Amino acid sequence: MNVAISINGEGRGHISRAKALAEGLERRHRIVFFAPAHFAAELKREFPAADLVVIPYLGFAQRGFTLDYGKTVARNAGVVLKAFATQASLAREVARREIDAVLSDFEPFVPRAAKAMGIPVLQLNHPGIVLRTGSSSASHLLSRAVAAYMMGMSDKTVICSFFGGDVGPILRRELRDSPVRRGEHVVVYVKERYRELLRP
Repeated sequence: MNVAISINGEGRGHISRAKALAEGLERRHRIVFFAPAHFAAELKREFPAADLVVIPYLGFAQRGFTLDYGKTVARNAGVVLKAFATQASLAREVARREIDAVLSDFEPFVPRAAKAMGIPVLQLNHPGIVLRTGSSSASHLLSRAVAAYMMGMSDKTVICSFFGGDVGPILRRELRDSPVRRGEHVVVYVKERYRELLRP
């Protein structure tokens, strides 16, 4: 099969899951990554046989550890306004590459293009866990609305989480094959801007 893996660009968890899944899928299928530009070099280095299409992504603007709602809206406004044109362009890319199935990690545009073409979509991510939790706070309701949009087009959804997920975390080969014994290390996926803050 020709399998598209579409990845959102916010955070390392998305690309880490995609890489772990691609490691298994590439043995039997042709992989096409649909990913933001900042992941392109890493994906091409680790999966040289895979094709790659650069896509826009929706991301956060933050002040320290706090979400800046105004700047987040401003940052994403152009991407949202071009959503239909983006989906049409991606539909052409999907057709040109004869994609048979899409595996999406919290990426909204490729699944919408695929569903319009009758191509099956599996949504596999962690952030969608907010759709399974309850709270009436404004921030939680907004998180749920964003997650519903990001995951809106799928035939099946699988949530990866320690906390009420369908499956637990999906580990990359480096972690699965590591000689580290249980309890010796803690693995944390951290955005670049937080690494120096958390390292000490």
